[in-house]
Amino acid sequence: MKKSILALMMVSACFSTVANATPSEYQQEIDLDMAQLTQVDTEVFVVEEVDQDHVQLSAHVETEFSEVYISKQQAHELGLEKSMHFHVGGKANIVSLAEAIALKIRQDDPTFFSVEMYRQYNRVNDTHIFAAKVIEYK
Repeated sequence: MKKSILALMMVSACFSTVANATPSEYQQEIDLDMAQLTQVDTEVFVVEEVDQDHVQLSAHVETEFSEVYISKQQAHELGLEKSMHFHVGGKANIVSLAEAIALKIRQDDPTFFSVEMYRQYNRVNDTHIFAAKVIEYK
């Protein structure tokens, strides 16, 4: 009971402190903090992660679609225009992800396509879930 009363008193003290502060005091604090920030000119480099999963997916997809499968960078260099994109997700392994992509690519029959793969860790059963964004080009 004493702990509950003490907790209530602490909560009410916090609320009264916040209620007494005026918006201009908050703004002054923010202005002071912002004045301390400095601007640094830097270059941002985008690095595509090439790991075992990416290589394995590419190997599966390239086997069947070597003529139309390209990287996103190659599509940009060729000046290709995106015609559509779709997502494939929730797959337990690379093989099932590659099969789902292949099924959709066979249906759409695009001129070219690229794949961005994503991997999410599932803490419940200590596994990874794989997904991909497939971009089709004209």
